[in-house]
Amino acid sequence: MANSDSGKDSFEDNIDQINRLISLHLGKWRMKSIPSITQDDIAQELLLHIYKQWDSYDSSRPLGNWITRVISNRLKNIFRDEYYKFASPCLSCPAYLGQNSTGEGECRLFGHCNTVCKIYKKWVDEKKSQHDIKLPVTYEDHLNEINSKPFDEINFDDRIEDLKIKLQSRLSDNDYKIFIGLYIDNKTEIEISKELGYKINTKTEVNRQIKTVKANIINIVKQVLLEDE
Repeated sequence: MANSDSGKDSFEDNIDQINRLISLHLGKWRMKSIPSITQDDIAQELLLHIYKQWDSYDSSRPLGNWITRVISNRLKNIFRDEYYKFASPCLSCPAYLGQNSTGEGECRLFGHCNTVCKIYKKWVDEKKSQHDIKLPVTYEDHLNEINSKPFDEINFDDRIEDLKIKLQSRLSDNDYKIFIGLYIDNKTEIEISKELGYKINTKTEVNRQIKTVKANIINIVKQVLLEDE
């Protein structure tokens, strides 16, 4: 039965084909790898999504191809959203420097992502197995999207404020200013040197005193994080 307003079949007219294609596509996915959602849940979500998208269907094109494309795109989004729930906290941590050439995550504080960091260790113990699920798209293809996704179980703003308070009592005034400038305000070593009135080495354009303070700051930050569960 054609829709009298648009001249194309209605959603209801094609419900059998829609359900068949949904079942066909879900059968190709590893549903058990994500225990937080069931196949029935996803099937209902896909059905609702197709219904909401129905007006965008061009009746001059094959309906099956359109339904398949809508299902595939929505499934990728569903699985990606579920994946984010288990993503490493490093991806949203201010100390994260990205991956090196071997694919290992690098950390400003600990050299690389490892269980010396209590936050990372908790993730390894509780969520890493879910992180390692099979996805229809590669991690590399969506690295920018993953990095932009906040890790919803850790409030890094609060943790940073707490760290600032603890460091203020352990660092000298100048060292604390260097910490804030470099790691909070993202200023360069040259900018910090000029602000503090340090003489800049014209050969290297980096003040040696800044480098010494940076090493001291990193060590103290490590101590604070290791003390704090």
